[in-house]
Amino acid sequence: ALGLASAVMRAEPEGVRIAWARVPPSVSEGFLARVGEPLGGYLGRWNAFSRRVWSDGSVFTEDWGLEASRFMPEPLAAPTRSLVNGAGISKAAAVRLGERADADLYVLVAGDWLRGDDMPAVRLFAAQLAAALDAARTIADLSRRNAELAALNRVAELAGEATDLSAFFARASEVLREAAGCEGVAIYVLDEAAGELVYAHVRGPPADVAARFDHAALAGPLGDIMRERTPTVAEGDPSGPLARLAPLGFRSYAWVPLLARSRPVGILATGFRAPAGEVRARLDLLSAVGAHVAAAIESQ
Repeated sequence: ALGLASAVMRAEPEGVRIAWARVPPSVSEGFLARVGEPLGGYLGRWNAFSRRVWSDGSVFTEDWGLEASRFMPEPLAAPTRSLVNGAGISKAAAVRLGERADADLYVLVAGDWLRGDDMPAVRLFAAQLAAALDAARTIADLSRRNAELAALNRVAELAGEATDLSAFFARASEVLREAAGCEGVAIYVLDEAAGELVYAHVRGPPADVAARFDHAALAGPLGDIMRERTPTVAEGDPSGPLARLAPLGFRSYAWVPLLARSRPVGILATGFRAPAGEVRARLDLLSAVGAHVAAAIESQ
């Protein structure tokens, strides 16, 4: 309503990403035509302007066209400057959202009437926005925690009702898939006589693909995870150590050792489309469900 363009930027190791933007159509359409991808989500270069936002907390510029051009690769610098200046958004103010060491966002506002004297108002707006984001994160965390507790209660109910282990595994894995967001679930049970881990349940991958992983030697990685009794998350990499898992089609994996009264009885293996960083946040839920699965295995 004030005639300002605005954006929320996210700091990443490789650069600064445009997490959200509201700009004149001439800018968004021109950016798409020149760069070949939309403005929102674009990862630009670190530049002096962005670094000053993180070091000083806020920064103002009289030449936003120049600063925006430095955000881009050299071949796109001049077209970007022309695009910004042509839209009349020549000045800009940016403020980091939050004072915490882990703050990774800043808000940017740009227009032709901004002045350095407007920085206190922009800082106040940023403080209000940061508080709103913190509140939203807290509510989201509580909502997610409530959903996880409901899932655990349901798994506990299923464990108490189950008379057939395979039926319990099937129902519990569906609850887990919904609550944790995993696309694949496999339960390996320790066969001490054979010296290996064998499938007791699998859901997600095609049957012909899953059949390639129906057992695992205790001398291998799954055996190590079970013996070390430490949940593990890893990113899938077709050219790395997990290349053999590529046919499963997952982006990342989590393995939880199943312990019954401190005795290893198997492994809960899950596959995700999400990156490993997100999956690590779900380890508490996976481990809690794993405790019920381990108890059911021991009881059987």
